[in-house]
Amino acid sequence: MYKKILVAVDGSDVSNAALDYAIKLASTVYATLRLVHVLEGPSHLPGDDRRRSLAQTYVDALRQECDRVLFEASVRARRAGVEVECMLAESDTERAGHAIVTQAKLCNADLIVVGTHGRRGLHRVLMGSDAEYVVRHAKPHVMVIRSGALTPSA
Repeated sequence: MYKKILVAVDGSDVSNAALDYAIKLASTVYATLRLVHVLEGPSHLPGDDRRRSLAQTYVDALRQECDRVLFEASVRARRAGVEVECMLAESDTERAGHAIVTQAKLCNADLIVVGTHGRRGLHRVLMGSDAEYVVRHAKPHVMVIRSGALTPSA
């Protein structure tokens, strides 16, 4: 069945629901989880030295938060007896969805599990959907966990 399951984590409730589902599945089929958190950042730090220093301080703080999210997610999986790999994917130019698809390819994932808020209408048009991007572009199977849903939707 599945040997390697990639899970996109960001610490949100819907991401945690996707993680919980992936942990249960991985423990059932004895798969390894690859936890991926994407840090989207600017392609360059603008301004003079003072502004660049402030921007770099902000990026460093974001990186620490990403590391915390990955650590907490890995602890949850390990407590369930699941083997875990963690990856902080930093991307200056790509959206999170693209980075998730790239990471799935790099680690030969059999399944990608992502959460979605299930937004519709103008908000989705303006913000885009990383989950939708993953569904449309990923080679392996994709399991989408909707916000507030008790069961996954495809």
